[in-house]
Amino acid sequence: METKEFFPAVYDVIFKNVCIDNDYGKIVLGLILSTIFDRKIIVKRYIVPTLPQRTKEEKEKNLDVFVETNYGYMVVEMNNGDFNKTKLYRNYMYLMSYASQKELTNEKYDVKNNYILVNLNANCQVTKEPIEIFEYRNENFDCILDNVKVCNVSLDSLENLCYNDEKEMDKYRYLLMLKLEKQALEEFYPEDEYVRRFKEIVMRINDNVEFYWGVTPEKDREMLHKGELDEKYDDGFANGEKRGIAKGEKNANIKTAKRLHKLGIPLETISEGTSLSMQELSQIVGGGALPNQADVGKLFDKK
Repeated sequence: METKEFFPAVYDVIFKNVCIDNDYGKIVLGLILSTIFDRKIIVKRYIVPTLPQRTKEEKEKNLDVFVETNYGYMVVEMNNGDFNKTKLYRNYMYLMSYASQKELTNEKYDVKNNYILVNLNANCQVTKEPIEIFEYRNENFDCILDNVKVCNVSLDSLENLCYNDEKEMDKYRYLLMLKLEKQALEEFYPEDEYVRRFKEIVMRINDNVEFYWGVTPEKDREMLHKGELDEKYDDGFANGEKRGIAKGEKNANIKTAKRLHKLGIPLETISEGTSLSMQELSQIVGGGALPNQADVGKLFDKK
């Protein structure tokens, strides 16, 4: 019999369904956020009305985890191998758009309102530390605006931090449970009521044969692979563009040097104006052949 693949909570659709579970969703999310910020966080309400999407027959619903807490307004995003600057910027703009509308409704700018973007990152190393919180600071690192924050959490770094360390594992257990596969999750903190409830929700969603995943594991891996290829292509294109610009500048300087030399301008002056070395100018205006575009290109390609 073929074994059904298990989806841990680092899958966005699982994470969101856990967070919006009718009974324990707010409590579990509160414990996750309390661990991150090292203070008691209570989830008061969901900003965007959300309901679980459990069957193929149900229409697609907005499943953004956007909540009001006793510590401010938070957008919580799960990134499983797909964290990038574009996604960060989109989510940040989403949060700031809400902040702007709220301030307009209140008809005043209230710096007491906290607006926080929380990125939970799995299978992608994007931060040096397990938990990093970014605020607006000046060049002396003095905080000048502390009510707008971006928090990046590396679940991979937390795993390494807590490896064979029971004290750290106990501290971060509500974050560590998000990444656990089925067997490890079943054995994880059986005496903790909230971990146990979290397991039940995750298992229930995975066991629901009618649940509509939208993206199969194979398709998910394929899409991630294509995204990685696109990033590599973009990086390669940018590097190639820089080399092309440098080649064009080099050829333009060579043509300029020839014209200036015909006008009787000293080589030293031409060198200063074109950034060409005296040795290069000697080849250009002397007996040596003028380097053509292909030759110049080879010089840059070697670098």
